[in-house]
Amino acid sequence: MWTRKKLKDRAKFALRQNYWKIVLVALMAGLLIGGGGAYSGYGQNHGKSQSQSERVIHETSSREGIWDDLEVDEEDSGASASLQQEKLNRMVDENWPLIICIVIAVIVIILVVLALAVVLDAFILNPFEVGAKRFFSHSIVQKAEVKEIA
Repeated sequence: MWTRKKLKDRAKFALRQNYWKIVLVALMAGLLIGGGGAYSGYGQNHGKSQSQSERVIHETSSREGIWDDLEVDEEDSGASASLQQEKLNRMVDENWPLIICIVIAVIVIILVVLALAVVLDAFILNPFEVGAKRFFSHSIVQKAEVKEIA
């Protein structure tokens, strides 16, 4: 029967025997595999102030582009709604091949990135994680080697 003292002594002995190897493997596993815990995305916008956000909104809304023709004139606001709709329809009719190409390009890029992520996870990260766990299991019973990760 295991007692708490025996387990504690066994863990201390294994840690003393393989301390720097365990630290190295834990550091490598932490960097490659990552934590991915509940707070992994916390603090991404933590340092951004209100004025920076407002500045970004102002800069993006003040840029000139293809939508400049759609500005509403103060003088003829009665006919402006149908005129604006007509201009918008004309712009879409002229640029629909470009819009379709952009949408297809974005979809292809997203699919390629997802495929690369799956391949990276399946063939590099998961085997490394299994090897690290095997290393830690072996380090309890015997003097483990870092090469057991691969």
